[in-house]
Amino acid sequence: MYKDSTTDLNHRLLNASGTDSAAAVSEENILRSGRELIDAWLHDHKETTPADVVRSCQGYLSRSYIYDILSGTKTSPSRDVIIMICLALRTDVKSADRILKAFGHRDLYPRDPRDLEVISCMNGGITDISDVNDRLSATGNRLLGE
Repeated sequence: MYKDSTTDLNHRLLNASGTDSAAAVSEENILRSGRELIDAWLHDHKETTPADVVRSCQGYLSRSYIYDILSGTKTSPSRDVIIMICLALRTDVKSADRILKAFGHRDLYPRDPRDLEVISCMNGGITDISDVNDRLSATGNRLLGE
């Protein structure tokens, strides 16, 4: 799997000469693990710490479970757990989609009413899980963590 879109990869391949094709689709484009993507997000956003992620999850997830995910000990958390962690990290939708895919889940799909509400919250800067769950409840959708 690749982290870049198929269109981007095809464009690079079409513009590369025959011997440059392998370089156009290099190892850096291969999808990294969920833990690596979270580590990269934390590295790029130094204002957010793992302790902030734990605090932001406000009891929806246990402290030890979050640290197990962040350390790579837990490798297959549920889709809702990853969405909550992405909210706690304050990721954008594109980064959340990459993290979801890296953990083996489908990305946020705007035609799914529940996902659309999560996307709207992320785009609107609403990252508090309680606030997102309030919006999900108000629109008759299943809450995160249920």
